[in-house]
Amino acid sequence: MFLRHGLPGKRYAAATSLYHTRGWLSVSLSVCWLLSTAVLPPVARALPVEDEVAVPIRGAGFVINGSNVYDSSGLSVSGAGDVNGDGLPDVIVGASGASPNGQAAAGRSYVVFGKRNGQPVDLTAIDSGSSPDGFVINGSQAGDQSGRSVSGAGDVNGDGLADVIVGAPSADLNGQTSVGRSYVIFGKRNLKPVQLSAIESGSSLDGFVIDGSNVNDEAGRSVSGAGDVNGDGLADVIVAAPYASPNSQFEAGRSYVVFGKRNLKPVELSAIESGSSLDGFVIDGSNVNDEAGRSVSSVGDVNGDGLADLIVGAFRASPNGQTYAGSSYVVFGKRNRKAVELSVIESGSSPDGFVINGSQADDFSGYSVSGAGDVNGDGLADLIVGAEGADPEETGRSYVVFGKRNTQPVELSAIESGTSRGGFVINGSQSFDRSGRSVSGAGDVNGDGLADVIVGALYADPNGQPNAGRSYVIFGKRNLKPVELSAIESGSSLDGFVIDGSQAGDEASVVSGAGDVNGDGLADLIVGAPFADPNGQTYAGSSYVVFGKRNLKPVELAQLEKTGSSPSP
Repeated sequence: MFLRHGLPGKRYAAATSLYHTRGWLSVSLSVCWLLSTAVLPPVARALPVEDEVAVPIRGAGFVINGSNVYDSSGLSVSGAGDVNGDGLPDVIVGASGASPNGQAAAGRSYVVFGKRNGQPVDLTAIDSGSSPDGFVINGSQAGDQSGRSVSGAGDVNGDGLADVIVGAPSADLNGQTSVGRSYVIFGKRNLKPVQLSAIESGSSLDGFVIDGSNVNDEAGRSVSGAGDVNGDGLADVIVAAPYASPNSQFEAGRSYVVFGKRNLKPVELSAIESGSSLDGFVIDGSNVNDEAGRSVSSVGDVNGDGLADLIVGAFRASPNGQTYAGSSYVVFGKRNRKAVELSVIESGSSPDGFVINGSQADDFSGYSVSGAGDVNGDGLADLIVGAEGADPEETGRSYVVFGKRNTQPVELSAIESGTSRGGFVINGSQSFDRSGRSVSGAGDVNGDGLADVIVGALYADPNGQPNAGRSYVIFGKRNLKPVELSAIESGSSLDGFVIDGSQAGDEASVVSGAGDVNGDGLADLIVGAPFADPNGQTYAGSSYVVFGKRNLKPVELAQLEKTGSSPSP
């Protein structure tokens, strides 16, 4: 695939010329607003497999099959909350290569409703309006790539239904190329398609548009729900423009917190930048080429002040002289609109948050970031940072970083070495797997009272299928012991379970928590495989909802593709 900043190593698959922008596997995957950050009572870890109570839902999950060739559905996925108000959380799937209404690569996104059965969902039926399984969100103009990033947004307009946000980073605005747009789509109980062009024009009640600021910023490359950052009772969102150049720092990156609101008026990021808007505040990247905002997420209440906090990944930052080691920045919630300068957070002199510095050159830590929920049960929300380039041989690493009340920098090298009590490391399994390319909080998948996480490894080769992709669910825990993904693979670890991709080249590794989609009391997951070929449609893409479970048995996505043949969890 085309990667703007080619990463050395394994088997980059050929891509079509459909995508004309810079690098296309950076996905914002945030479901932190779905994860409880409440103080949880001490509980025992899950019982041994043979003593567990089976989940009372037949099947291990269900597949969501893409519609048309080269749609790449599943390139972005997220939990969506309860969009239609039926009591079950829903999911959202982006298909940025789709061509609705004859507009090539305008992109589509799909809200798929929660359900208790394992029957496949076909996005073609949702497209046509003949399915009760959800509704489609059609992109506006050719080449916009709407759905390149998607996320649940929480209840932005305060109507009691969960909303979603869709990024269209390649959208042109006022004759300016790739300025980028994002769209907040309000929750609704009907199946009527949403037309982003109508939201743009103001002729739709379905939501509002967030217009990018400058040429080639690609605002909306990463989007996420943010939680209630300013404490006004409405959920906020965050929109990233990783190629923005704040303070004359070329492609240092910018992110924008946009406050929840009840009206349909467009939000202009240029006005937020200038300070002339009441709609939010800006987060300015630090150094040339950092690309701060390549990934963004809510992280819940990390510092315990009652406001939702955020994380901004800058995978090309070079902390401590380590080229492209990457940095991530936790930005605390606040009630004012003053700009946040990541350079000041770096220096340790800012009350606005703290920096998480990558370990070694070319680790690319912060390529993926997410809130994690309360993994260690201390009452503070934690977070997870992926470092897909970490050695040996680009095996990849991920780091769970515990919530804390101070602004001291976090050094991932110290977490690796075991000299820090600030979190634990998750070591990748095989050379060139690039584990940590996608990471997310998962909710409480196994029902032990601690929040879990999920890590994707896009170039893993399960069952002899090259680049089929693998994902790993890692259970919450109170200790600092490293997690070895190789041990989870082999079944010799109690730390979690593996989710094996189906076919060679699928790259099933785009991960997110999904909430309790099937209503069994356990948190579920969604895994995107953007290069899957369902129903013979090349690169139409597939996504898989995997139900929570209490045992360590591997999940085989190939089995989920077979109606009714999925093993009981």
